[in-house]
Amino acid sequence: MNDQQVQKTTITFQLPAHWFVLSTQDLTKAGKHLKAQQTQMKAAVASEVQAYLVKHPNQGADPGDIQKVETHFLQQYTAKDLTRYSVKINH
Repeated sequence: MNDQQVQKTTITFQLPAHWFVLSTQDLTKAGKHLKAQQTQMKAAVASEVQAYLVKHPNQGADPGDIQKVETHFLQQYTAKDLTRYSVKINH
């Protein structure tokens, strides 16, 4: 008998789909790769922002809007790169 004591506890975490699961080694590799690709990523983001502003000229008037668009494209490129190094989790 276990005298009403808990024998085993299981905790399950549900991670959002936009989270990345990386080991410390993979995180180091991803960081080095992102740092090496920084110049190319900035150029790609700048061209994406320019293309966006051509399609949406009213967004170019406010620097805050431009920053939001730039951040959005930078997050997309970073996420694409981190996906390469992340562990696949089941949802």
